[in-house]
Amino acid sequence: MHANYADTFSLAVEDIPPLLRKEITALGMDTVLSLLKFVEKKGGGYADLCQIMRSHIACNLTDSERALYLK
Repeated sequence: MHANYADTFSLAVEDIPPLLRKEITALGMDTVLSLLKFVEKKGGGYADLCQIMRSHIACNLTDSERALYLK
């Protein structure tokens, strides 16, 4: 997503500030990520789906955001 914004607005990806923790909370992403972790730990048939969803979320974050939110 950051790369798309960079293309649209002629910015380098590094020029776009990372999401703040309060913005992640406002989006509800922290809840989604914690629920995905919870379901993954429970195992069963949903673990693969959770990993796919976490990978999809990760592809829209910068390296630093991934380090913060997808530990």
